[in-house]
Parts: sequence; structure tokens; C-alpha cells
Amino acid sequence: MFGDNIARTITMILIAAAVFTAVQAISGLITRASSKRKVNKRLAVAETLESELQVMPKQQLESVLRGVFEEDEWILVALGGVLGGAIGLWQGALVLYLQ
Repeated sequence: MFGDNIARTITMILIAAAVFTAVQAISGLITRASSKRKVNKRLAVAETLESELQVMPKQQLESVLRGVFEEDEWILVALGGVLGGAIGLWQGALVLYLQ
């Protein structure tokens, strides 16, 4: 009987600690998200970016985007090939199955 009370007490302490930790983590996430929204609103990041991109010539925009994706371009090409091949095989198998 005495051991059961200790086990329940320990269980309740562990549950309370887990709930407290979860609440702290969620509170931190909400605070960070709220701070991020406030900073973005004050700096008007979206509006500034949109206005700058609208006046930027297409060739300059293409060169900026090319610079960003140049390093990972081979991954995009390889992934496109793999996905295209997989879908082609699936489509071929489906056609053969339906005949």
C-alpha cells in the first residue's frame, strides 16, 4: 500500500514535469513566432521584396535565381529524371495490366 502511494506520487511528478516542459516549449515557439511576425511587420520584408522584384529586369532576376539554384541544379535534374522514370514505369505497367 505504501509502495503504491509512492509509485502514484512519482508518476504524478513525472507527468507534471512532462506537462510543464511541453508548456514551456510551446510557449517558446509561440513567443518566437510572434517575435518573427513583429520583426517582419516592422521591416516590411514581404512588401519590400515584392516591390523590388517588380521593378527588377527579367534578366537580372534570372541571374539572381540561377545563382541561388546553381549549386543544387544537378539534384533537381536527377530528381526530375528519377521521378519521370518512375512515373513512366508505373504508367507502362498500368497500360500492360489494363490490356
